[in-house]
Amino acid sequence: MLLNNIGGFISMNSFLSTTLVRNLALPFAGDGSSSPSFESVLFQIECDISKRNKPFGSTNTSESEVLFAIGTVFRIENIGKLEDNNKVWLINLVLEDNNENERYMKELIASNMTMINTYRQ
Repeated sequence: MLLNNIGGFISMNSFLSTTLVRNLALPFAGDGSSSPSFESVLFQIECDISKRNKPFGSTNTSESEVLFAIGTVFRIENIGKLEDNNKVWLINLVLEDNNENERYMKELIASNMTMINTYRQ
């Protein structure tokens, strides 16, 4: 499903706990073999830390943890398999700024309103 949405947006409906250290994140992604009905995914997120409004912060410096706020919007930049494990997907995300967040939310609300009106008729 995400493969068809490269260039589109994704938002998490909870806080997103991440790490700056790839080797710490990989065990959480899994190895792609334990549940055949699910996919193992590693998100690689690009952030511009110079932006004034940052929906993220560091909470645990010993683990290089970065926590993203609920509803943070990311653009799906690229999707592929890990080079060293073709059972794990690598999804490259780019953190969007507040203007993009607002536009995304307006589009989401508008599409839901269209669906509601369609069902009502």
